[in-house]
Amino acid sequence: MKGKPARGTAMALTADLVAPVERVEPDPGPEPGTTEHTDAEFDGLVEQLLLEYRPEVLWVFATAR
Repeated sequence: MKGKPARGTAMALTADLVAPVERVEPDPGPEPGTTEHTDAEFDGLVEQLLLEYRPEVLWVFATAR
């Protein structure tokens, strides 16, 4: 299959690979009545997740606002 990496080779997520599937979705913002999590709440969630699961590799995807 074209574009499929050879067995045993590492793949890298590059801008060239993302560009063909990238699409812009409008962000209507939070629903009325919702609030954003505080940094302390996020810290607690991270701590709780890492107590349950200790990955060897952790991929984090985020966008800047």
